[in-house]
Amino acid sequence: EKLKDIGYGGLPNFGASAGTLTWQWMPNITAPGAFAQLATAYGAKLFGQKLNFDDPDNLFLLGLTHDIGKIFLLKAFTDILEVKSLHMDAIKANLEGGHIGVSSKLLERWGFDHEFIRILTHHESNDFGDDTDKEILILHLSNMLTRKIGFSLITDDRDLSELESAGILKIAPATIDQVGDEIKLIIQ
Repeated sequence: EKLKDIGYGGLPNFGASAGTLTWQWMPNITAPGAFAQLATAYGAKLFGQKLNFDDPDNLFLLGLTHDIGKIFLLKAFTDILEVKSLHMDAIKANLEGGHIGVSSKLLERWGFDHEFIRILTHHESNDFGDDTDKEILILHLSNMLTRKIGFSLITDDRDLSELESAGILKIAPATIDQVGDEIKLIIQ
């Protein structure tokens, strides 16, 4: 409902629109990377369902918005590229470094509550414990899975079952692989 309130229409259309905007602004970014938010959203929802989480739709929304700041930063970098040459590695590093702050400010301005924003701002952390909110762990694992299966600007081939988030959630390697396969079917 929040995304409808700010004028983006239905959630699946938002993901496609985000991918289209990114693709139009940065044509040298592969199409799968343009759908990272949507892949993370489905992954978070699927993990939530497998863990019998109370509100998997909220996990979907967290996944969909977790990198929203990157879309706006991509637009800014594209505008800069019209007048100045930038190296793609520098753009990626700045996207990773600045997107959480931009995302949290946008979501705050759009009226998302503090708890939602707090969960979103910790999805890149690697310092988890048994007391870490399950939503943060699910979002982290889904984000890392998105990287592994090729729906991100960042690639990561590590064994996701060894991630602290997966261990705390007690997610089996086969379940992680199954969710990855389901995401690929949904997105492609």
